[in-house]
Amino acid sequence: MKKYFFLSGLPRAGNTLLSSILNQNPDLSVSANSFVCDILYHGATLQFTDFFENFPDYKSLESYLRSIFDSYYKNWDAKYIIDRGPWGTEFNLDILEQLFGDDIKIICMVRDIPEILTSFIRLNPNWIDKRVQDEINSGNRYNNFYKSDIEMKCEILMRPTGQIDKALYSLSNLFRPQNKKYLHLTPILADFSFL
Repeated sequence: MKKYFFLSGLPRAGNTLLSSILNQNPDLSVSANSFVCDILYHGATLQFTDFFENFPDYKSLESYLRSIFDSYYKNWDAKYIIDRGPWGTEFNLDILEQLFGDDIKIICMVRDIPEILTSFIRLNPNWIDKRVQDEINSGNRYNNFYKSDIEMKCEILMRPTGQIDKALYSLSNLFRPQNKKYLHLTPILADFSFL
């Protein structure tokens, strides 16, 4: 029987490096950015549909949700699976509590936000320049007469419901007093400012 843990760190904070190191242990496997939480979300929201209200079978729905982890990771040989995703959001954490009770451990890699933004910009400067220009051309953003280029790039990276925003939301929910018991913080272990 597999045991599940979770990785829900801030982006560009060493998640991939940590995963590579942990994946060297044959008993342990860390997923890439997973969509298991999305599968659970879509499955759980079935209870709010008209079809479900006609025949509300909560026990069967819960059984289905419980089976998702084992079904998804059936072909993985490791005893311990660390699923990587935004598990700290209110909805995702609520589902984990329903499925695992209090036996939840969520590893969060953290890094200063300015360093994360710098890392994204340095990682792919052409991509972020194109995104800024696309936003200006489509009329979704004013040109940069009153803002610096770096400010506009940071605004795009910090857009609501984007990758960084979702990770911060997940982390802030884990910092709530009732959720801190699940949280295991790991600061970045090396200087990645060159990235």
